[in-house]
Formats: sequence, C-alpha cells, structure tokens
Amino acid sequence: MKRLRLGLYLLGGGLLGSSGALAGLHCELDVGTAVVEWNQSLEDRDWERKRRAMSKNTFAFFRATNHLFWACLGDAPDLQRFGGEDTRIWIQGDLHPDNFGRWLGTNGLRFDLNDFDEAVLADYQIDLWRMAAALFVIARQQKGFSDKEAKMAVETFVISYVRQLSAESEGRAIEHPNWEGSPLFLGTAVEKLLDKGKVNSRQGMLNRYAPGGKFDVARDKLKKMDDSEKDALYAALGRHRGTVQGTDYAPDQLTPIDAALRVGSGLGSFGVKRFYVLVRGKTESPFDNRILDIKQQPEPTGLRFADRASRAEYRRRFEDNHGQRHAWAQLALTGVPDEYSGWMQWGGEYYSIRERSVAKGSLELTRISAGKDWKGLAQVWGTLLAHAHIRGARAEGNMAFSGSVLGRVKGEQNAFVGLVSDMGEDYARFNRDAFKAFVD
Repeated sequence: MKRLRLGLYLLGGGLLGSSGALAGLHCELDVGTAVVEWNQSLEDRDWERKRRAMSKNTFAFFRATNHLFWACLGDAPDLQRFGGEDTRIWIQGDLHPDNFGRWLGTNGLRFDLNDFDEAVLADYQIDLWRMAAALFVIARQQKGFSDKEAKMAVETFVISYVRQLSAESEGRAIEHPNWEGSPLFLGTAVEKLLDKGKVNSRQGMLNRYAPGGKFDVARDKLKKMDDSEKDALYAALGRHRGTVQGTDYAPDQLTPIDAALRVGSGLGSFGVKRFYVLVRGKTESPFDNRILDIKQQPEPTGLRFADRASRAEYRRRFEDNHGQRHAWAQLALTGVPDEYSGWMQWGGEYYSIRERSVAKGSLELTRISAGKDWKGLAQVWGTLLAHAHIRGARAEGNMAFSGSVLGRVKGEQNAFVGLVSDMGEDYARFNRDAFKAFVD
C-alpha cells in the first residue's frame, strides 16, 4: 500500500483555503498497515467480511475507518482556532448521516442521534468536521448530488449549528426540535420518515422478531444460541448491571424469556459481540415484552488518540467500563434514555444495554438526490447537533459552552464555516485516495 498524505496543499506550498487558514493538515499514513493493525483482533472470517463490505464504495470505507479520521484530525492544530478547554464536551465521535435516525422516546417519535458507540469527551469541532467530510464523500459517489451542492449543504449545516447555539443561549429556540411535530422537519425527508414510524407497534415488532415468545433465528441478522450460552448471559445480566439513574433495575424488569445472537452490525462494529434478549414487560401481556439490545463496548476510537491527561481523566471516571460510558453519553446527548439504558459486565468485557426501539428507522440516503433536499436535511442535522452538544456540555456542568463557541466565531463566521468545509473536503479527498490504495 502506498503512503498517503492529507493536506497536499500544505505540503505543496501552503495555499490558503476559503477559511483564510492553511487548508489541510500534514497527515502521513501507511493506510494498509493502519487498517490491518486496527482490525488485527478480528477473527479471519470477520475480517474478510469487513474487508469486502468496506471495499464496496468510498462511503462504506469512510464508515469503517473512523480511526483514520481521528489519527489525522483528532489533535489538529486548527481545533485551537475556534476551540479550547471550555469547548471539550460529550460528542458523538463518528458523525455521519446514518447516525441520525428515528426512534421512540418517552413522549413520542423523535429524530435524533441514534448511535453512541464512539461517543467521547472531546472538542465539538470533531463532529462538525466528520459530518462535513461525510457529505463530501457521499456527493462524490451519489448521482444527483454534486460537489457544489455538498459545499452548500455543509455551509447550511454549520450555519444552522451556530444559529441554534445562538437561539438556545438567548432562550428563543424551539423547545424540542427533535420531537415529532417539530417545525424543523416540515418539508424534509425526516417528516416522511416520522410519518412512516406512526404505523409501527410493539406487537408488530415482537411478531417479526420473536413470534410466540421465541426469537425467529431464521431471520436475517439473528443466530441461535445454545442453552448454556443463554444461561451464562442471563446470569451475567442478573449480576453485573447498572442504570444511568444510578440505581439497580427493578427485580422483575429483567426476567429473561429468550436470547439470540445479533449479527451483521454496522461497519464499525464487526467482531463486536451483540445479543438480543427478550424480557418480560410490566404486564402479563406477551405484547408488553421488551427486546434488549446488549452490545459489547470497546474503547471509543477518540480515546485511543487522546492525550495522556484526557485518558487519565477517562480512567478516573469510567476505568475500563465502556458500557457505562456509552450509557452516560446517550443520556448526555439525548436527555431521554429509555428506562433500560445501562450496562453490564460479562467475561471481563463491558456491554451497553438499550431497549430496541419499536420505531427504529433511518433515512435512505440513496433516495435523496436533489440538492435542495440535502440542504433541508443539513439544516436539520446542524440544528439537532447543536442541541445535542449543548446538552452534552451541560452534562459536564459547562453552562457556558454556547457562549464560548459564539465568542470565538463572532466576526469570523465565514472563516468558521470555511474551515469546517475545507477540513471536510480535504478529508474526503484523502478518504478517496485511501480507498483506492486499500482496494488496489
């Protein structure tokens, strides 16, 4: 594999990007070695499956290589221009359009962040840069979505983010921009996604996944577990678990009925153990039963590239309990975890526990082609990300996050937008070249 550099403008003489700063960063990687080393813990079969999946297109490769992004940009000097110690908050850590989705909250359907496997305490700009890169990556492989339209979408995304920070700091924002009925969703693909979710029901989900109180292991993505494996899982679920509320589960809340191995997770989760467990609900009705999604949580990618002080702080708070970190991040970034949100320990590994949402669903990006539709979605994503970041800051006692960002951006919004766009476009270019090197 050839060695690749991110930021050829910088290496080639330091041309200025639209941000008014040097566009790009020196990031030299042997992509083949970096990818192989990152995945060396995978079994041969899992690695072969992942290799084939990430070789399909540039966006698949992008999703599978969050570690390359963090290696290149996790401690980029340009983070200091609009960030600092006071802008380190809970972030999603692997932001792209597929990590927003529909799910059922306590007060109805919502569209919001839906994946917290990589959530970590870091500078807020990491999420902005990765989302911008994702939009440029998608534009370069999807018909009807041009580079020019991607740039407009990125600009709309960042401007919406800043506007939401400003609106919330002044007390004039939509109170719940992520809930069904939010005016933010009108006329966008999200409105249609939420409408479709209204027909979903617990009974329908249980009939699909666990008819008659047993998982249908003939379904795609489910595999049978033998009785000894189930018993070991149930025992672990009964011994080592906790909730984000800091209390134990109710005695009858985790009565297991059946379990199955969940296979075919996302590109970043190959080789991670995952299970579905059917537990009794609060009534005698079989249609009140719940499906718990229990997933092994390795160390988040961002932590592996963090400085020594950040790693020490993480260990002080969570030790190696990445399941607890996942649960706290979900609470911090969404504000409304389900009543099962928590963690457990099994076989020396930590797992997150979440209820599988009745209304789980995501946008079909391949069906979005018009530039104006991407622009509308970019406004949604930017607004929701700002809302999540404010919550993520407050969870750490940082009530001044919005003011800290707005103070740095004031008078330099064009430069701020330009920097996010430049970093996203540069990394998308690097991702394209890395993908070519990987598949060659």
